Formats: sequence, structure tokens, C-alpha cells
Amino acid sequence: MQGNTSLGKIFSSHIKWNWLLAFFIIILHIYSQFIYAEPHEKKVNKIHCGGGPTINVTITDSNCAFVTAGIGNNTNCAVTVDWGDGNVSSGITGASHCYATCDTFTINVTVDCGGGCVGAGAATVIVELDIQLQTNTITGCEGDSIELEAIVQQTSYPTPVPPFTYNWKFGDGHTGTGNPVSHVYNNPGSYAGSVVVTDASGCIGRDYFYVDILPKPNPMLPDTLVKCSDDTILIDISVFGATPPYTYQWQPPDYLSCTTCEDPLTSTPFDTTYYVTVTDANGCSRTDSVFINVFPQPVLTAEPDTICPKDTTSINLTLVS
Repeated sequence: MQGNTSLGKIFSSHIKWNWLLAFFIIILHIYSQFIYAEPHEKKVNKIHCGGGPTINVTITDSNCAFVTAGIGNNTNCAVTVDWGDGNVSSGITGASHCYATCDTFTINVTVDCGGGCVGAGAATVIVELDIQLQTNTITGCEGDSIELEAIVQQTSYPTPVPPFTYNWKFGDGHTGTGNPVSHVYNNPGSYAGSVVVTDASGCIGRDYFYVDILPKPNPMLPDTLVKCSDDTILIDISVFGATPPYTYQWQPPDYLSCTTCEDPLTSTPFDTTYYVTVTDANGCSRTDSVFINVFPQPVLTAEPDTICPKDTTSINLTLVS
């Protein structure tokens, strides 16, 4: 009985150790798979491209083109550019080129970042004369003349060949030629215009401008005021529109109580035309006028007569002038 008990204990202990050994082998197998599976899947020196090539093209006013290119996060790449005019250049991260003729060119770009990460792309470049206006944003007043002038940059590529022709579009339906040019905008508003310049070789260039036309104030005076030569009268003016406050300038100053006030007094003994220029807060101005029609002061004479106190008599008056 005791011998059987010892044998059972030995058998039970043997089963326990076998179970523990099997569990340890399973854990070791899983751990080895976790440790060694990932390195076996890696490929040494493989570059992740991260998409197609990114190509940036910049054209300066002098018609020189600058190209930078890369693929994904890879910017330190060999870039080869066919500029479309028979010239090819290359460099690390990009290349540059200045065009000698006017035309539309297709740029073909090849990018090689190494490790099999390559790409290609294309862009279109329009080469024109470098034209610059004296100003591209102009503010003026309705009815006033605005002058525009285009300047051809002689140091640009390609080299401009005089003489030049100038064709203007003022943005209000009117056109013009020559340089410089003047134009009158009759109505307030915003206008977008352009100029196209052509040189003797047929090469063209263009520039754009924007005009903001402001309204003028509207002064209102009576056409005529009547007064006697010895009288003083008020010149009353009303102003509408534009942007107050307004300033006033009266001419001529003769016989006026002030020349910069709104409503001056006049004591002129002669027929006189007064002019007033009203200017608003934006500097836009308009002029109006009034005619002062002066009549001589009437002169009356009476015939001498003698009367007694408390008597009644008639006085005969005669208008001399």
C-alpha cells in the first residue's frame, strides 16, 4: 500500500514537470516569433517615396525660371530640367535658367532621390517682356484726367527691341494707344485695366492696373442774385454728395466778408460773378458760380415847401436815378 502511494506521487510529479516544460516551450516560441519576425521583413536601403514628385516653378520679372523638386519628404534629390528651348540643366534640389526669347515653353522635370525613388513632371512657362507701370493702384475723382505710363525694363530677358507699341484697355469700355496716356473716368466706381506692349521683334509684355474713381461734391448756387449798390446780401450755398466735411474757396475776394467760409456776405457795388470751389474729405472738388446783378441805389428829390404847425401838405418826390 505504501509502495503504491510512493509510485503515485512520482507519477503525479512527473506530469506536473511535463506540463511546466510544455508551457515554457510555448512561451519561448511566441517570444522568438515576436523578436525575430520583424527584422526578417525589412528591406535594407529602401527609400519610402511618399507619393509623386512635388515640382515648384518660379518665374522672375526678368524671365529667369527657378525649379525646385522633391518626392514626399525627400528634398535632397537630383533634379534634371529640360527647359523646352533646347537647354537642359541639372542640380541637387533644383536648377535655374534664363530665357532668351518670348514664347510658351513646356518644362520637363525628372527627380531621382535614390533607392529607386524616382519621378517626373511638367510645367508650362510663358515668357514675355517685363513691363511695369508707374503705379498699379490709382485713386481719382470723377471727371478728372488720370495719366498712365508703362515702363519697359531694358535689363530683362529677352532683351526688348524698340520701338514699342502700347495698347491700353481702361476698364470702362474705352481703349487707347501711346505712352504715356491720359484718360477721364466720368462715373464713380472701380475699374480694372491693362496695357499690352509689343516690341519690334513681336515679343509682347503686359501689366494690369486698378482705378478707384470717387464722386465729387455737388455745390448748388442760384444762377443770379439781385441787390442794390449800397446793400449787403448773403450768398447761400448748399452742398450734396461726396464725403464731408467740405472746404470752400471763393473767387474773386473783392467785397466778400470771407473767402473760405460756407456762406459769405457781399457788398459789391458792381455786377460781379463769384466762383466757389468745394472740396470734400477725399480731395475731390467741383466749382459753381453765381452772378450778382447790381442796380444803382435810387436817388429821390423833393420840392421845397413851407407849412405851418399842425398843417397837412403833400410832398412830391422825384426819382433822379
